[in-house]
Amino acid sequence: MTNLTYKDENNNDVLTSQFLKNKKTCCKTKCLHCPYGHTLETLGLEFVDITADSMDRANQIISPKKEDGELSLASSMLASAYGSPKKAILITPRTLDKFFIIKLKGVECGVVKKGIVQLSKIYLKEHFTDQGLDLHIVDGLYNEFLEGK
Repeated sequence: MTNLTYKDENNNDVLTSQFLKNKKTCCKTKCLHCPYGHTLETLGLEFVDITADSMDRANQIISPKKEDGELSLASSMLASAYGSPKKAILITPRTLDKFFIIKLKGVECGVVKKGIVQLSKIYLKEHFTDQGLDLHIVDGLYNEFLEGK
């Protein structure tokens, strides 16, 4: 991802983590794509149950496809390097309780799958993959979320 901005669903320009990295310092204003961890440390994540109404959006995060039905650029590059990708496990009405949508500043940024003891898989939207949201960090935030309930 080399774009420095993108348009959100409200047609607002949003600064990407690459733009913010290029500044070489954190401004401490809780930017949505803060690559320095300030927003994540300050605000944490929301873990939202997936419902029948949000299931399609969650599946789009897990298995992103272009409008024409083709795989995303990242998926197609991985497929060419390592062979065809494994079929993604999609959320169904029977498995809704095994997943959460994660939000940062009220914006859907990914989906996590619950394991038996901890979170077992994370799927992030494209613009959130470059700012330190890995499974270990998200699992720690999930445990803090559970303690606060």
